[in-house]
Amino acid sequence: MPWKVMKRDCKQADDTSGSYVVLKMKDAGGTEQVSCHTSKEKAKGSVSARYANENVIREWVRLILSEV
Repeated sequence: MPWKVMKRDCKQADDTSGSYVVLKMKDAGGTEQVSCHTSKEKAKGSVSARYANENVIREWVRLILSEV
């Protein structure tokens, strides 16, 4: 999975603070902060949603390519 949750102080888009970030693991190494959350559960939920969305997109692409 390309995302992981890490405990780290962060700022959310609405300028409130959070304690957990979702990091995207880059192919070439390193990480990129994707989102900031107030709890570990919310951060894990964000990862689950991203992973589910990625799988749906892959399935759509597979179906589209199989029809060509």
